[in-house]
Amino acid sequence: MHQTPNVLNQYKRQCASNAKCITSPNVLHRYQLQMYYMYYINTNSNVHQTPNVLHQYQHRCASIPMPNILYQQMYYINVHQTSKICHLHISLRSQLEEYYANRLKILGIHCYDHQDLEILPVTIGSGGFASVSAARWNNTSTIFAIKKFVYLTRIADGHQNIIRLYGVTKLDGKEKYSLVLEYAEGGTLRNYLRNSNITFKWEDQLRFAKEIASAILWLHNVKEIIHGDLHPNNILIHKDTIKLVDFGRSLEKGRHGDNTGVYGVIPYMDPKTFTSYKINEKSDIYSLGVIFWELTSRSSPFNFETRHDNVVMLEILKGEREKPIPGTNVKYIELYQKCWEHEPDKRPDIVQVNSALSSIDSSAIFNLEKSEDSKKIDVVHSCQIDHNELCR
Repeated sequence: MHQTPNVLNQYKRQCASNAKCITSPNVLHRYQLQMYYMYYINTNSNVHQTPNVLHQYQHRCASIPMPNILYQQMYYINVHQTSKICHLHISLRSQLEEYYANRLKILGIHCYDHQDLEILPVTIGSGGFASVSAARWNNTSTIFAIKKFVYLTRIADGHQNIIRLYGVTKLDGKEKYSLVLEYAEGGTLRNYLRNSNITFKWEDQLRFAKEIASAILWLHNVKEIIHGDLHPNNILIHKDTIKLVDFGRSLEKGRHGDNTGVYGVIPYMDPKTFTSYKINEKSDIYSLGVIFWELTSRSSPFNFETRHDNVVMLEILKGEREKPIPGTNVKYIELYQKCWEHEPDKRPDIVQVNSALSSIDSSAIFNLEKSEDSKKIDVVHSCQIDHNELCR
């Protein structure tokens, strides 16, 4: 943002002359004035205000040079001019989306002409940040999914259980680029699990769990990305194979999201995030635990869709967890119970999760009532709750 010490000093002098003006870069965080560039657009990360940090960004993104606009624009803002702040923020973000969409083309990501895409009159799904549409290419049988531009989708690409990125397009009448993605004909995992006409045997439950965990292993250990929004509507089925989608709330490991509120689908969220905790890899692990349980139950955790979010949150914070489904493999139960531990340090990492899944025999199902380990099944994950903090 500030490219030289002189510019930084000018900024300080200008702000010092006005008592109502934001007086330091740190205060900018409180007012949510975030200058995005697309490499970090979906991390909600602030562009830091010192030359050294800016240079660190340049070094890290050497293959994707930072646009001149980041060097040319500097703001000192009166806190009462909120509409002007929003206008400048949106304008800058739009320019940066354009810049990095062009960079994607330079990197070999195909740009589809909008005239070659026929948007079908149906919405095939929605994520936390945008709806997903279907489009037919060049009057053929090829169907793509079209979704709002999210840069980390490109970074995450490359695993068989992560939705494939084909390119970008700028739809007719739209200013911003959209992603052209693989179309998953099987729909969401949630709808798949609720469909009573589908026979979903233990072997397939375990296979789906392994495929989901494999995708998270790719993100955490190869791409160093935290998904941040794992739930069955962000997991698709394509040709009886798992496809992980929606990186709108994802962020790079080591970078903390700006959790100023509770965002996500409550039963799948790390309960630590209910009270100002920043998400990390272990937040994804918690979500995996709930999803693993749901693969065997085929029902919504805590029946949350018919209940108020605050009620479900309080139950989870009190340590309540869903009970295992009779007949489930005991090792599998022990794994997802470890994953949804309240304290992140008690949860396994993704390597341990994959290792545990690999050790489970897909043909071995134990009756819980006869298992020596059944005493562990109804463990309550107790924790200390600050209700005042929760209800702020």
